[in-house]
Amino acid sequence: MVSFADPIADKLLTTTMFLLFISRGIIPVIPVIIMIARDTVVDGCRMMASANGKVVAAGMMGKAKDSVTDGHSCVNSIKQSSI
Repeated sequence: MVSFADPIADKLLTTTMFLLFISRGIIPVIPVIIMIARDTVVDGCRMMASANGKVVAAGMMGKAKDSVTDGHSCVNSIKQSSI
């Protein structure tokens, strides 16, 4: 259950942070739309593969993207809290 819930919690947190950044005018809308669309497509492909009994593990590029995204969220949160 943890391996299923952790990615969902991570996506929920990241998406919420980016939506808050958009509402404050910190970042533009288009990159966030692209990120959410990409995550939706990747998750859909993984679900289809899982339904067929296959496991699609995250690659290094996906892990790097998550690290950069999470780091960006943290940095912007810190910058905004100090204003």
